[in-house]
Amino acid sequence: MATTPIVGYDLFDTVKVKAVECWCQGVTNAPTTVTVDFSGGVTGAAGSGQQTSDTSMGIEPAHVLARPTKASACGQWQGSSTLVAFTLIVPNETVVDVVLTFRNCSVAPVLYQNAGAGMTAGQIYYRGIDGQSIAATKFVPQALETA
Repeated sequence: MATTPIVGYDLFDTVKVKAVECWCQGVTNAPTTVTVDFSGGVTGAAGSGQQTSDTSMGIEPAHVLARPTKASACGQWQGSSTLVAFTLIVPNETVVDVVLTFRNCSVAPVLYQNAGAGMTAGQIYYRGIDGQSIAATKFVPQALETA
């Protein structure tokens, strides 16, 4: 949520990754591969060492539905952090659906990791799943207000 044209705060305190789903047809009939990697920096610390991928076969799109293990950090409640929850290895034309559960607790809101631009105070804005502004992200959300 924006508090000034360039300052915003996370709307929720913690998040749990339930699943990451990707689809990609590709721009030609050539095979296209999509991969979701829950490896994290250290197996068990941020990820589980698990990688899921699929390759398209001409007219059949590549499709992956990947879920983190319950024992991995990204499969549990996490606050704002610089840890990488998962890595996507996908072509530009990939549709990515991240299924998340959010929770609030009694802590002060966390400032956006990256500053916004031209925001309206009190408005809720969505960013790419990489946390970057819309101008910088490669994963533009399908939302009404973006910053």
